[in-house]
Amino acid sequence: MEVAQQRLDAAPDDAVALFDLASGLIGEQQYEAALLQLARLPAAVQANSAVLQNRGLCHYCLQQYAQARSLLEICYANGERHAGLQRLLISTLHHLGQLESALTIANEATDVAATDGALAGVLALLYLDADDVPNARRWARTALDLDAKSVDGRVVEATLLTARLQKERARRMLEEVVADVPQTARAWLGLGTLSLIEQDLVQAKAQLQRSLELMPQHVGSWHVLAWAHLVSGELPQAQQAFEQALALDRNFAETHGGLASVAALRGESARARALIETAKRLDGGCLSATFAEAMLTSQGGDPAEAQRMVLGTVAGLANRDGGALSKLLAHVSRGRTH
Repeated sequence: MEVAQQRLDAAPDDAVALFDLASGLIGEQQYEAALLQLARLPAAVQANSAVLQNRGLCHYCLQQYAQARSLLEICYANGERHAGLQRLLISTLHHLGQLESALTIANEATDVAATDGALAGVLALLYLDADDVPNARRWARTALDLDAKSVDGRVVEATLLTARLQKERARRMLEEVVADVPQTARAWLGLGTLSLIEQDLVQAKAQLQRSLELMPQHVGSWHVLAWAHLVSGELPQAQQAFEQALALDRNFAETHGGLASVAALRGESARARALIETAKRLDGGCLSATFAEAMLTSQGGDPAEAQRMVLGTVAGLANRDGGALSKLLAHVSRGRTH
């Protein structure tokens, strides 16, 4: 940066020096400042793939995913296929909730991913959120084989372990991730999910709030937080969290099913049934709708009995391999990323 600035002092329009200065600013995580320097480049240079990708990277790191996408897709359309670009574009589309577009690129990136741990980790996380467990497991394993410290690989592996109720292994892995990279929102989500399964509700809510501070647009995090409040008997907070998820995506069946569960706990049978109908229309296999339906059917809509049913389900998780809520949490924690 010092050398680049010296050159710019002598020649303010030196394009190479501007690019180098911006690269230094990216290295210092000063992304807005880097964008300002890149914007000073001549129009002809702006079309350079390296410039486009660095601008896309800055927008990505600022969580400005729509801006990142438009730039990165130009590079991809121009034939760029190196691991760094594919990783960044797939992750950007994933953050935007455009899973089909991300999967299309991911399916074309497998040869490169087989030798690049970071790209393999991004594929693992994408396939996990697309409910493709075999491919999620495959690419998590590939990522960890190539890089034992792969953050995405460890998060996906821990999520799959949680779904199989191998809680101690999952917790150790996630705790190592947050020790290495404290800003990893998905690791905090995983820890919050484990704490909820283990009925440590205070810890669960704190961990899930941390996840949402880092990833406020993640529907799955709002869902698990809602269930933590629901199990705690905090129905207004549970409803608020589900409504946050609904504002992000009105077509996610699990949100309507979650709101149906809140209504069932309140004894609002008619509202619960209407929400169940909506959820099942969106997804016939909606787990939270099935859970809400079971509360209504088994407990006749009695709020106190329904509350005991929820708590009883959680209490049984540590002693049996399965359970409605464990499956539900494993599903909704993936949710959708927007």
